[in-house]
Amino acid sequence: MDASIPATEAAGAAAPARAEAPLSYEINLRTYQWVGRLMDLLLKVAPLNLRVHNLRDQAERGDIFLFNHFSRFETFIPQYILYRHAGVIGRSLAAPEFVGPDAFGAFLRSLGAIPTDMPGIIDFMGDEILAGRKMVIFPEGSMIKDKKVVDRRGRLQVYSRDHGVRRPPHTGSAVTALKAQYRLEYLRRAFAEGNTRLVDHLLAEWPEEDAEQLQARLARPIAIVPANITFFPLRITDNVLQAVAERLGKVQSRRLLEELRIEGNILFRPTDMDVRFGEPIVVAEYLGRVDRWLLGRIYHLLARRAEGRAGTERPLRWLRRLQRRRTRELAETVMRRYMREMYALTTINLSHLASNVIYRSMTEHGRERLPVREVGEETYLSLKRLQRSRRIFLHADLKPVERNLEIPLRPLERMAGCLERAEQQHLLHIEGDELLLSPKLTDEHDFDEIRLENHIQLAVNESEPVTECVEAVRGVLALDPAARAREMAARLREDDARLYREDRAAYDHPKYHRLNQHEAGRLDGSSLFLEGERRVGALLIHGFSASPPEMAPLAEAVNGEGFPACAPRLRGHGTSPYDLARRRWEEWLDSARIGLLYLRQHCDRVVAVGHSMGGCLAYLLAAEGAVDGVVSICTPTRLASRRSTLVPLLHRANQLASLVPGVDGLKNFEPVTPEYPENNYRHLPISGVRQLQAVIAAFQGRLGEVRCPCLVLQGDDDPTVEPVSAEEISRGLAHAPHEVVMLPADHHVLVMDDRLGVHRRVREFLEAAEG
Repeated sequence: MDASIPATEAAGAAAPARAEAPLSYEINLRTYQWVGRLMDLLLKVAPLNLRVHNLRDQAERGDIFLFNHFSRFETFIPQYILYRHAGVIGRSLAAPEFVGPDAFGAFLRSLGAIPTDMPGIIDFMGDEILAGRKMVIFPEGSMIKDKKVVDRRGRLQVYSRDHGVRRPPHTGSAVTALKAQYRLEYLRRAFAEGNTRLVDHLLAEWPEEDAEQLQARLARPIAIVPANITFFPLRITDNVLQAVAERLGKVQSRRLLEELRIEGNILFRPTDMDVRFGEPIVVAEYLGRVDRWLLGRIYHLLARRAEGRAGTERPLRWLRRLQRRRTRELAETVMRRYMREMYALTTINLSHLASNVIYRSMTEHGRERLPVREVGEETYLSLKRLQRSRRIFLHADLKPVERNLEIPLRPLERMAGCLERAEQQHLLHIEGDELLLSPKLTDEHDFDEIRLENHIQLAVNESEPVTECVEAVRGVLALDPAARAREMAARLREDDARLYREDRAAYDHPKYHRLNQHEAGRLDGSSLFLEGERRVGALLIHGFSASPPEMAPLAEAVNGEGFPACAPRLRGHGTSPYDLARRRWEEWLDSARIGLLYLRQHCDRVVAVGHSMGGCLAYLLAAEGAVDGVVSICTPTRLASRRSTLVPLLHRANQLASLVPGVDGLKNFEPVTPEYPENNYRHLPISGVRQLQAVIAAFQGRLGEVRCPCLVLQGDDDPTVEPVSAEEISRGLAHAPHEVVMLPADHHVLVMDDRLGVHRRVREFLEAAEG
């Protein structure tokens, strides 16, 4: 049955009663293609990042595609995706006011839109499905601005604007699929039995005359494909769309302005739109013995009626009444499944996790003040628990290890978007190292205001149907401090090891063989973690181009006295000189922070012990107030090599040369003969040396901020570091109690043994720090 022809009452495809003449519902392929190209252009120029996940053969296997509904703009996306990715034409439901007899209504109808109040719409959609067209439906029935879809009893409930109450989602999609499946069953049996009269009767108004396509359609069961659309981040700032509406359009409606503010930010600010498809739900699998019996009896009566036999109408009416009742029951079951699966496909992002931690800390634990560090650690642990599940779909931003480690390392910076919006909405106040939570966080908000007033509740509501997400957060919040510390330490070690594996794999490639071949024989460069029973920990930071094994003898020495020790691998080290060439010194500092955070799970106090460049990082941590003491060993303020003065010029020349196509710098690496080749690279990247100089300048500029006790150890004949560095460090430590010890040494690496008493002095410093 063609959608442009008024349907029979049985098919239910008559034109809406409000129209004076039948409206055309024929899809215009040229218009469809033109809009597809327009969407291509829009998505190319707009900062919106559309990402489609798990769309394999669902476009072919599925018939009804269901999406959650949060914004106006997204209503155009599902049909576009199905058309662009699979070349299939789809119809969609639209509010009656949008598909009237005017030009705009005709345009939408030409794209496949049909009004939700069309008489006989269920049968019309069934006919379209059997004709091979796809249906795109938003089963919630309207935009769910508050994203609240689960009530306190765990039932699926959505807000109905028309009635001002919460109601279960519509079952129309399930009813449509079931009725189409019934018709499919009758046709299959009629073809199998060669009942041409019944086939002709059932296909009396069939919209597709291609016999081959018809047989292919009959061979495939009716299927519903749930899908989910998740936006991140959601912003509430003023934007161009809203400004134009207010100033030029004189729009004053608060509801419309609210929608323009949300839609404008989605379209005109960088936003990720994750569209994730689920697996097809075959409705035939829900048909039980009773349903099969009803199908058989109804088929028998239809066959008799096709033969012209009398006495079929009354039993048909009775059996169909039973079938309608049974369909309603089945539809409820099918609806609950596809709605649950649709919401389970939500792409969980950082805002979901942080919002749940903050919101549930207040509502379920009665807390009104939260240490920022604690929020970061609990958010990180929640994420780590979710990463172990195959049923959770994480936003791309939560997949890189280094990005995840930023959550506990720099929570205010990493969660800035979520926390800043919360502060703008007066849901919390950031005061130093604490979050002060406002009672507004748990207030009830108007349906049209919640997106502007409480984005934390919005994120909690959106993630609530994802039960594993809620359970992960609740499980972490229920941990006592000791259990949380143990879990934090374990997860940090896991991520640090994973980061090392990924870094090594990234440079295990033939194109890096030229220098990598000279690095054979080096010791394993992974971080060292040694537990101990004492409450002062030793953060042991290796030098430039070295790796954690450089600090292993010292680590074993202090750990032998019961002190926990951690020697973190600094990014770019222990892998390949090419890796070191692309790193910035801030990444080395972050690596040291990982080790510090690990020790904080075990210790009350931490002393940073840095060799060479490691000492620069130790002083930077001390300037932040992050450690309780520093021991620096041969830490440079000046490098002994006179050639180092040429590094800035050579580094700049390399940058300029690399702008020429096919040229990768003039001199990118310098061969060296390290004191301990099993720990150090044999080629130093010029860019890396430039970063070394940058971190030397950075720590010197902050020595005056150090307040903790410090011990400065320096060899008096160091061939790598100018011995005067110790004196310059001492002058910089104007506000910190410190001691300078010059050691009789003509070599640079003083931590590999205790011939000069370095290990003993570090142990004594740790004991003093313990008090």
